[in-house]
Amino acid sequence: MINIKNLTVFIKNKKILDDINIHINKGETFVILGESGAGKTIFLKTVIGLIKADAGEIIICGANISQIDENKLLDLRQKTGMVFQSSALFDSLTIWENVGFFLLEHTNLSDGEIREKAEKSLNSVGLKDILDEMPEHLSGGMKKRVGIARALINHPEIIFYDEPTAGLDPVTSESILSLVAKIHKEYKTTDVIVTHDLGIAKKFSDRVAIIDDGRIFTVGTWEEVVKTGHPIVSQKE
Repeated sequence: MINIKNLTVFIKNKKILDDINIHINKGETFVILGESGAGKTIFLKTVIGLIKADAGEIIICGANISQIDENKLLDLRQKTGMVFQSSALFDSLTIWENVGFFLLEHTNLSDGEIREKAEKSLNSVGLKDILDEMPEHLSGGMKKRVGIARALINHPEIIFYDEPTAGLDPVTSESILSLVAKIHKEYKTTDVIVTHDLGIAKKFSDRVAIIDDGRIFTVGTWEEVVKTGHPIVSQKE
């Protein structure tokens, strides 16, 4: 589903990502594990096209995102969903408008049709009767669920999660992770999760990549990466 070759990114003349090579298989849950500042969020933003790579290739569903035109890139983005760390909701829009934002901006569907799709997407993440609420009235966990609903509205093949439990209490974190697992099973998505949380990597991943100082240290199953003795997993217990 995703093939990344020799990916290199500079920001303000500093090399943030250094010659990264990763292959992510269809249907797997792939976790990018790293400490703060390791480069994992920059990696994710580059893969989804928010940051331009300085070198290398990013191939998603067979398309090289640096070589396709805007229309094909738009088609590709309909196959993917992104759940941002901060949920990234628009404060001035209602919940249904937030969930349906991509469709409002890039399709000819009526507001009524988009609202109906948004409602179905919200129902799938356990939220009802909040279509006309504003984000400021929601808890952190509810905002995260709205962010997931927005990612789901096009029934994507791939979902990217940036620190899905950041800023949440343990009980809410557990409920969000259960939701992520439920969506993965029901929608048969390929999931890419960026996190510093060892519990997510241990419990949910098919494979893990440890990113350290902008480089991939190792890729493997949880058991395999633990055996490397990297500091991020050496205190796993």
